[in-house]
Amino acid sequence: MEANALSLSVIFGPTVQYRAPLFQRPYVWTEEDQWELLWNDLSELSNPTVELQQTLPYFMGAVVLEQLDSETGAPGARAIIDGQQRLTTVQVLMATLHDIFIKHYPDEFIVDDIKKLIINTSRQFADTYYQYKLWPTNLDREAYEIVMKATSPEDLTKHPIEGEGTIAEAYRYFYTKMNTWVEEKGEEGLPWLDRLFRIVTEKIRIVVIDMDKQDDAQTIFETMNARGTPLLPSDLVKNYLFKRLADENGHDLDEVYDRYWRPFDFQNGLWRKELKQGRLNRPALELFLQHYLVMEQAKEISATNLFKEYRAYSEAAEAGAHAQLARFHRYSQYFQSFLEAHDRNTFEGLFFHKLRTLDTTTVYPCLLWIYDSLEGQLERDQKLQAILQVIESFLIRRMVCQLTAKNYNNLFLELLTFLKKSQENCDASIIAQFFSSKDKDSGRWPNEEEFKEAWLTTPIYTQITRPRLRLILAELDKALKANKTEEHIVWHDTLTVEHLLPNSWEVHWPLNEEGMTTGEIFDAQQRRNLLKHSFGNLTFLNNSLNPAISNGPFEDKKREILKHTVLNLSRFLHEKNKWDEDSIIERGKDLFEIAKQIWPNDSKQLC
Repeated sequence: MEANALSLSVIFGPTVQYRAPLFQRPYVWTEEDQWELLWNDLSELSNPTVELQQTLPYFMGAVVLEQLDSETGAPGARAIIDGQQRLTTVQVLMATLHDIFIKHYPDEFIVDDIKKLIINTSRQFADTYYQYKLWPTNLDREAYEIVMKATSPEDLTKHPIEGEGTIAEAYRYFYTKMNTWVEEKGEEGLPWLDRLFRIVTEKIRIVVIDMDKQDDAQTIFETMNARGTPLLPSDLVKNYLFKRLADENGHDLDEVYDRYWRPFDFQNGLWRKELKQGRLNRPALELFLQHYLVMEQAKEISATNLFKEYRAYSEAAEAGAHAQLARFHRYSQYFQSFLEAHDRNTFEGLFFHKLRTLDTTTVYPCLLWIYDSLEGQLERDQKLQAILQVIESFLIRRMVCQLTAKNYNNLFLELLTFLKKSQENCDASIIAQFFSSKDKDSGRWPNEEEFKEAWLTTPIYTQITRPRLRLILAELDKALKANKTEEHIVWHDTLTVEHLLPNSWEVHWPLNEEGMTTGEIFDAQQRRNLLKHSFGNLTFLNNSLNPAISNGPFEDKKREILKHTVLNLSRFLHEKNKWDEDSIIERGKDLFEIAKQIWPNDSKQLC
């Protein structure tokens, strides 16, 4: 390959077009990370009192180009293998410079000089995309054309732009900065603006690397990053697959892109959104890519080597790039449904709310497989509900019994392998059979006896997070709804968990220590302090009601709760005239009877 440090006047002077392949990522540079730094540097260099010859070149990094075959009558074309962020930025910068000259000094000959660096001015290219010196990737083309045709930021408001519109934001930023800068110079504005033009076109240097035919464009793309914005693994996967697709021939790349990849680029609010996984935040698309690879290969995949893992998987697959893109897209729709399942009035929406609360994402590869296995089946929704109920029961029972979640990655990998090898249809009984076969703490499904013991005696209030505790209490509250109970909507997430026998019980809830030895008193205190945190002693209260009655006597607490609550979980208080350890155990048993129906482990009852 050949590398040269060239000025923008040399790069964009000829009749040429630099094309960003459709499979590259969109424009992502921002004010904070790139635009502000660039503008501050260029405006500082644009002092006309300093000789231009004394100004050192301003290097903006490198671009890698690949020669393309041009159609007859079209400008010479180069593919931008790497560096489209830089080239797009300088084109927007020069378009801004052109428009600022038009506004303040329209008769200056420099206006035509700038235009020749952003437009191929031959009449034969008018009204075609060949007129642009740079032609960005699909996602950015609409915004780029609007910016190139605009004469001020006001023009942009007339044309709503699909997607994030980052190119339009770059134009607004440079126009505002440049316009203010010129106006501050007053009558001296022209020499300063003229000097800026010279700096931009003659002193900005970009190292242009022209590839030879034997150079591997994909390898170069993978090893180079745009300034300050590292390529995501999904960007590399996109480039890799579409490069392979182009090599396969016979495919309309634009059509394949629109069908299989366009949503990943345009639905940035979904796929680029940062999601919490454990202690880290990662883009949704990266999480999907990792879960997809785990699902396909039934092995653990490191988040730090996603593209390397995908390329190895892809190269070993029998299917070509088109089939791989179609499959990737199909499973992404399942994953999207996981992310968008927020309606808690549906079983599926409620299940994924619980899964997010439990922070158990290692089950996602299994769910991808399950959703695809059930696609198109009769009674699909009923089968899916039964499967999700099995998984939920397994997770909730283990959480209540304080069994570890550390081995879930291996456990669900084992389940995935089990499902793939099973000769029967994927259904709830198969999954229940798998969980029931486990007998070690790292993976067993607690039976009725173990679940009941933990339910009645575990100080659950201190053992799990408040969101997880609210999740369980909310399910109990809904299950306690009687046929004659009026319908009402309760947002359990806004309620606080309250102890009936208070956490600080010593003042209003003294122990009857008469006739007790010191050891017996100690044991009674320990028993009370354990039971006060168990399910039998917990309910919901409104935030404003909680502080007023938290540590008060039972009579006051009962009166205020029944006066204000609409919760089924507190309705039992009508029948209580006192509250003590025996009352807590009795209520705990009553709630357990409800809990074991919500989260059974009897495969017949589940399925």
